[in-house]
Amino acid sequence: MLLLLLACTAGPAEPNDTPDATNDTSVIDEGCPEPLPLATEPLDTCPELEEGLLEIDGTQGSYLLSVPVEPTQILPVIVFLPGGPADIGSATNNYFQWLAKMPEVENTWVIVPHTSGAGSDRAQVALDSLAAFQGCFDHDSTQVHLVGHSSGGRIAYPLAVDTPAPFRSLTGLPGTFGEETDEALLASLECVPVHHVAGSEDAGWVDAARDAQTRMEGLGLESTLNVVEGMGHGPDESWDGSLLRDFFDRLD
Repeated sequence: MLLLLLACTAGPAEPNDTPDATNDTSVIDEGCPEPLPLATEPLDTCPELEEGLLEIDGTQGSYLLSVPVEPTQILPVIVFLPGGPADIGSATNNYFQWLAKMPEVENTWVIVPHTSGAGSDRAQVALDSLAAFQGCFDHDSTQVHLVGHSSGGRIAYPLAVDTPAPFRSLTGLPGTFGEETDEALLASLECVPVHHVAGSEDAGWVDAARDAQTRMEGLGLESTLNVVEGMGHGPDESWDGSLLRDFFDRLD
């Protein structure tokens, strides 16, 4: 894949890909509104598209953009918040480890926001990156999926609770809600199905994923739990991303 630098203005590891527990997720209720775009008007300065992994340098935050083989406005988008320090190095590594192996990734836009390091507001960088993408490409906003790994999962879960409108779904690889109240979850995630993924050997995180699933079930919210037998905190060669694709496909 080609890594390019373009300008755009913008306001512990070992898996075995066998789920040991799954709760089916159904489609969003017909009474739910469609997800809404963040961008209100087109941007003046946008990157030229070229197939591969592009680096987009924005004024509010930067992101990697995986461009589909045949880019169109109706293809789904994944906003992926990486684990680790979320700098460009960890963003790139996390993309190739988790998302690049996913079936049909070549027919999916992938946005991987990255920051300059400690002190950055990662949630805001993610929203700025999505807004810049939507402003540049006038994307169909109904298929934007939020995914976070580890520290990125700690950002993605509260981000979806605070700002649910742009997102069709939320996935943690793994993630956690933190201290959000049940009332906030119920109000925000009624129309945002959640997918909890954790390794059976990932101490602490697997318990957090199970707790999150139990919490959502108690609230009557749509969610799926996959505990992958033998998996640690990060993927190895056995990870093929099929759990992600299967979850997204069930939402269609």
